[in-house]
Order: sequence, then structure tokens, then C-alpha cells
Amino acid sequence: MTDPRDTLGFVRNRLDRHSAEQPEEAVPAFDAPDARLVLICGDRIVLRGPTALITPDDAPDLSGTRIFLGHRDGRPVFAASAPAEAAEGFTAGETRTLDLRSIATECAVEAEELGLLAVAKSMLDWHARHGFCANCGTQTVAKAGG
Repeated sequence: MTDPRDTLGFVRNRLDRHSAEQPEEAVPAFDAPDARLVLICGDRIVLRGPTALITPDDAPDLSGTRIFLGHRDGRPVFAASAPAEAAEGFTAGETRTLDLRSIATECAVEAEELGLLAVAKSMLDWHARHGFCANCGTQTVAKAGG
């Protein structure tokens, strides 16, 4: 019998968020040697070969939002945003950019990575739209769990 999750996009995810029990000082450094990054330029995700998990060194000078997502296979994973025009710099060799829907329909990454990409995109989108608390108007600040 086929597992129904095999036919649904965005339901598999090996990301370990564990944000509730993680103090702020436990967040790994963005430039940690084993860190991985999901970089979203506008609405396009940077892919290197069959994965969207690149190293921070592979990304341009990032001035946009950076969010710690959690760990995947023991490595810290971050999401970062860049302006849409930054996508033009990722068209050489095995590097390209695609929107999330195209990544899913083309099976451009493994099924378990789709869920991680959905988390990265939704967290960056949330932070882009919610810069201030709806109740008190205080500016929001990204903490250990994003």
C-alpha cells in the first residue's frame, strides 16, 4: 500500500524546531561551518543541484531578514531573504532559482525538503508582514524559535 504522504507536497519535514525549550543563547551562529541556509530572493528559492540547502558562504552579502529555523540532520538551518534582483546572480552551473510551486511540481528537491522550504518561506513572509505587535504596537524581534 502506498503511503498517502508520498503524493502530498509539503507534509514531510526532518526539521527539528524545538524552539520552546531553546534559550536565545543556544541559537547557533549564522556562519557556523556546518550551517545551511534557505535563501529566498523575492519569491524564488535558490537551488544548488538537487537541494535548496546552501552554505551561508554561497549567499551574497545578506542584508535582509535572517531566521534560525532549527536543526536538520544535526546541522543548524537558517532562512534568509534577499531582494528579487539578487536571484539573477544564481544562474550559473548547477545553481538556479525557482518559485516554491515549481520546485514541488518539478520534484526539484527531495520530498522531505519541501516541508522545510514551506517553513522557511512562511516564517520569512510572516516577519515581512508583522513588524509590530497587533496588540501593543511594539516592534517584533526574532528570537530563538524564529
